[in-house]
Amino acid sequence: MACCYKRSAFRAKRLTAAALSPLNPLHLAHFVSRVLSNAGWKFFTLLIDINFVVRGIAMGLAEASWLPYLKALGYDAELFQRVAALADIPWGLKGLVAAASDIAPVGGYSKKNYAVAACLVGVVGASIPAFVPARLVSVHVWLAGAAILFLAFEYAVVELMCGGVCCAHMNRNPEIKADLISFSVICFISGVTLGHAIAGPISDKFGALVNYRIVLPLAGQVVVLLLFNFLCEEPVRPFRFMTEKIAQHRGVFTMSLVLAVVSIALAVFTIVRVEWLCVACSVASGFVICCFLFMTLPRRLAKFNLYQFLWSAAPLSIKGGLDYFFTATPECLRDGPHFDYTYYLTYTAVLNAVATLVAVWLFQTVLLNRSYVQVAWVTAILKAVASLFDFVIVTRLNVRAGISDAVVFFLGDAIVYQVVRTLSNMPGYMLTAKLCPKGLEVTALSIMDGITHLGYNIAAELGAAVMRLANITAGSGDGCNFENLPTLVLVFNLGVPLLLCP
Repeated sequence: MACCYKRSAFRAKRLTAAALSPLNPLHLAHFVSRVLSNAGWKFFTLLIDINFVVRGIAMGLAEASWLPYLKALGYDAELFQRVAALADIPWGLKGLVAAASDIAPVGGYSKKNYAVAACLVGVVGASIPAFVPARLVSVHVWLAGAAILFLAFEYAVVELMCGGVCCAHMNRNPEIKADLISFSVICFISGVTLGHAIAGPISDKFGALVNYRIVLPLAGQVVVLLLFNFLCEEPVRPFRFMTEKIAQHRGVFTMSLVLAVVSIALAVFTIVRVEWLCVACSVASGFVICCFLFMTLPRRLAKFNLYQFLWSAAPLSIKGGLDYFFTATPECLRDGPHFDYTYYLTYTAVLNAVATLVAVWLFQTVLLNRSYVQVAWVTAILKAVASLFDFVIVTRLNVRAGISDAVVFFLGDAIVYQVVRTLSNMPGYMLTAKLCPKGLEVTALSIMDGITHLGYNIAAELGAAVMRLANITAGSGDGCNFENLPTLVLVFNLGVPLLLCP
């Protein structure tokens, strides 16, 4: 018996040591060295620039600033959620961009010049909130929508081209597993944290307008590295329109086109601001996507993408209502949390980053060799538990128990949100790299990303309609009403994710 106990204790110590070994600085240094060796110094540098600076700091700063910026313009919770959800639309266009890059290289390159063009579009997007007078953006909602779309388009395309190169590396050298993806996620989370960290204090002291004047140069500087081909892309010579790829993989390219058309339609109806058209288009889009998945993609890849779509679309988003509840003024909500932007955007972002880095470590050490079904259960349970804390705050149960809003909020969905996305996306990238047709890594990856983000957009559109039906009002002339918000939290943030577990 004693011998068995000693063997069990030894195994436990060995497993604990194996799990904690990545936290050792020497192991971290070895990990970075391994990524550098596999990627090469030029692509390694670009990985840091795209994921830490562009998708990290610039995107984090811009994304965090939409709430104070649009709220200051007089947008109510429902309109804010609809307009902010436009940030998911460009991911639906990634398939079309990827298909174009695969079949029609520009200037002899299939990735570099597409990424450069996307960066220029992003610069235009950042210029709108930075320099267009606020009164014009307040009256013309399409200006805010264009800014969000253009900036998100840059982030989506540069991430797409970079991710395609990462997938190609994994296919050529399976031994590197998720190293490049994990390194990219670490850079991204670190950059987003820094972006959020400066967004809150600047918004409180100077207004969100200043943030976009910081975003502008950060969004454009990566053009220099791209022009010097830090993607390490071999030129295609002589130039040829590679129609044989379309003929060979017609289904994949058809799915990319359908996804792009649906995304553009959703963007147009959102900007037009006709609610019943937005709802009808969202429902029709979901039906079209589900049908075309099995008509165009290999069956296993179609089933995986269908689950990704349902996971992102079915739990209807009520983020706009929660954002306005947590940051409501005493005039709007007398007994609310009354968080300022420094707390709501900055402090929570730091904890969110720590939690997400823990999620990356957890995936690398515990979940890497687990099945996708097991990872899906972990993410669903995390989201469900986090929603309970949001429910406690919204119903003010914590105040009755003498617990501050700040303590309970740190355990809620705002902190776990990025963790859930990370644990859902990382195995998704690896699975897509294995299931996609050879030579179409960029297109297959973009379809997965596009379908997932399209689901988030549909969830936001339908969620905004549900908030209107639930009579949730905030930031408008009608005053504030969050009476039915707790019910929506229980149904869509807790119940639906658990029902979707495979």
